[in-house]
Amino acid sequence: MMTQAGKNSVLPSSLIKFNVRDAGTLIGLLIIIVTFSFLSPVFLTLPNLLNVLQQSSINALIALGMTLVIISGGIDLSVGPTAAMSAVFGAALMVAGIPVPLAVVLTLCVGAACGLFSGTLIAWAGLQPFIVTLGGLSLFRAIALIFTGGNPVFGIPATFRDIINSFMVWRAHADCYCGDRGADIMDGDEQNPARGIYSGDWRQ
Repeated sequence: MMTQAGKNSVLPSSLIKFNVRDAGTLIGLLIIIVTFSFLSPVFLTLPNLLNVLQQSSINALIALGMTLVIISGGIDLSVGPTAAMSAVFGAALMVAGIPVPLAVVLTLCVGAACGLFSGTLIAWAGLQPFIVTLGGLSLFRAIALIFTGGNPVFGIPATFRDIINSFMVWRAHADCYCGDRGADIMDGDEQNPARGIYSGDWRQ
């Protein structure tokens, strides 16, 4: 009975410590939100929040995979170069005329192959994750650099660009609204070139 009671008395304390430790990230996020909401009155507006979510979506997707790696006690230093090499490979396929859906699938396969390469060395060869992924970081980055020659990949099909641009419809709507109100925003100066920025039309 005493042993069982002792276990029950220890369990709540350990859970409290665990929860407080894990809440540190959430507390830090709340502090950042409150701070920037005071520094900028538009920080908590819907367009800005959507913009923040869009800009952080790539890192969020990578973090989802990293979460599983860290939970299992490992580490992966090559996630950035893996994403970069997959991206340039996918872009090159689209420029070469490969249909966008097929190019996207092949791009995902390239990323999976990079992970399979590192995972095989770690799980089957018994090498340390830090060493393997550090080597993968340099290897995948070098492949991406050699493949592109250090230059951007141009000629992405309009079909793929339309997918990206479709997420910006809310921005265009907001810009047009600001353009309609441009006379008020710009103190009625119709010749002010800055008004064209709000309306989505650059003026000379």
